[in-house]
Amino acid sequence: MADEHCNSVLHICAKTPMASTQYCNIDANIHIATRPKPCEERRMARPALSAARALEIIDLMAASPKQAFTMSELVQQTGTNIASMHAILAVLVQHGHLTRHPTHKTYRLAPALFAIGEAMAQHDPLLTSSRAAAGGLAEATGQEVVLTGRAGEDIICLARFASSRTPQFSMRVGERVPLRPPLGGTFCAWMSEEEIDQWLARRGPGDSSPELDVQDRASLQIVRDRGYIVVAKSPPQQALGTAFALAGRESALEPRQVDALIADLYGGGSYQIHDIVPELSYDLSAISAPIFDAHGQAIYALSLGGHRTAITGAEVENLARQVTDACAAVMRENDVRMPGVMPERRIRQR
Repeated sequence: MADEHCNSVLHICAKTPMASTQYCNIDANIHIATRPKPCEERRMARPALSAARALEIIDLMAASPKQAFTMSELVQQTGTNIASMHAILAVLVQHGHLTRHPTHKTYRLAPALFAIGEAMAQHDPLLTSSRAAAGGLAEATGQEVVLTGRAGEDIICLARFASSRTPQFSMRVGERVPLRPPLGGTFCAWMSEEEIDQWLARRGPGDSSPELDVQDRASLQIVRDRGYIVVAKSPPQQALGTAFALAGRESALEPRQVDALIADLYGGGSYQIHDIVPELSYDLSAISAPIFDAHGQAIYALSLGGHRTAITGAEVENLARQVTDACAAVMRENDVRMPGVMPERRIRQR
């Protein structure tokens, strides 16, 4: 059982949902904004490079809330030239989104972002309910729970609750991973065919094949049928988690490193546990279920960390039931109807 709840705060800026939640002194975050359809993208104005760079800086700092960055570090990690970086930082400091240390000349997130986060929390009661449900699920199960969301073509960690000081998840609040196969099935299983095609197309150049497309589509169908996903524990999956954990203490992972680690997930056996037999034992990494908005889009997800040792299929199904029940409670509280493809027996309306 969890021993104590700590105060939690949301930090959200512009298009990027970022939350910082503490439970037993462990920070974490997750998730997400809906990606426009291709026809909508064509009508959208081309984004200003300076605006994109400013958001990239804020995202970077949100993923490392305890770290202060020098200008040279920000230049190196974002690929922005010094002149442009100087101008962008000056504007962010002027508007109170960043603070600059007078002696060390380092930059950190500033209080103005707290006000933005508070406004976001009032605007989206579904997010507030989801965070509360994540904390309740962690306390009820004694397991670590993270809340994630969609942020364009990424998955972002919004909140994290744990009952111990040895977390199962490596993502920190504000940190992102690409929404690309095989990651993101919880969000993508209920997408349109066009959106699923776009998700499949995000694989690396050397990772695409008709066989993998068939495999990933079959995995999405299993998620739709169950109403949740059970992620298998495997060496590649553990390597991905370890890389993010080490990066959190040192520096951000480079995109090419992340791409290679995600591609390796296909080499560790099935990413998802397809068949669950009550009497058999399973090593699992996580159980995740979606939270839908009023438009039927899976915008958030609750993920419960796997056990350190194998558990029976019956225990897996019991934990999955608790996760899906928590998601269903959030949607009921916000008067959100679940898509018709979601099995009523898996997420029960009471």
